This record gives sequence, C-alpha cells and structure tokens, in this order.
Amino acid sequence: MEERETNDSPSRGKVLFMDDNEILRDVVPQMLVKMGYRVGVAADGEEAVSQYKKALAEGSPYQVVILDLKVDKGMNGLDAMRILIREFPGVTVLLSSGHPNDPAMIDHQKYGFKGTIDKPYTKSELEKCLQMYISNSPGGSASG
Repeated sequence: MEERETNDSPSRGKVLFMDDNEILRDVVPQMLVKMGYRVGVAADGEEAVSQYKKALAEGSPYQVVILDLKVDKGMNGLDAMRILIREFPGVTVLLSSGHPNDPAMIDHQKYGFKGTIDKPYTKSELEKCLQMYISNSPGGSASG
C-alpha cells in the first residue's frame, strides 16, 4: 500500500497502521494525515513487517507502528510483533483491538507492545496516544 502524507504542514512523525478492516484502513490514515503524520498502511502483519523493513532500509523509519490484534486473513498483529521485536528490539508498537479482555491487551508489555488503543477510538484518543509514544520512540524525533 502507498504512503500518505499531508502537503500543507510539516510532518509530526511517521506512523505505520495495520488493520484488516478496509474501512479502518481508509478512515484512520485520513485522520492521521489530518493530524500531520506521514502514514503507511498495511492489511495484515506480513505486509506491515515488510513495509517497516523497507522504510528502515530507505532511511525513513516509522516512529510508531499500530497493529490490529485479530486479522481474519493473513498474519495477525501478535505474530507481526514477534517478528518486529526479534529483528528490531527498540521498535515502538501499539496494539489496537476491539477485544479489551484479550490477554495481549491486558498485559501488552509482556508481548512487547509499548501500549494499546481500544477500538473504537476517536481522533483525539488516537492523537493523545501517539503523542505519548512519538517523542519517546527510537530512530528519531517527531520530525520524521
């Protein structure tokens, strides 16, 4: 999938968003772009891992990766996280799910995630969550 970015303001950082829901893959990146982030979009974990590696190799890493926990077809967020944390121990990954009682959501740090965001979430909840992690992520500041 293509990277989307805003043209009218400086970037606040670069976010990789993975979700198997096509509507969310359209709506959430639009929200992120309006907030000033550059955004990569993936439909499953395998695509997210591939995009993360590609961006890193190109010298334009993502500051934060948001992974959907449950994916109907393809690699889920938990499996993608296992790969990312093994290959890139400092990666900043947030777990996104509509299943707040899932063990990975309850004890996210045990799985390597820096934080969680419960679906459904608002633009302001997403922005607040990202602000907490963009400035603390390895690989750069919010200048992207």
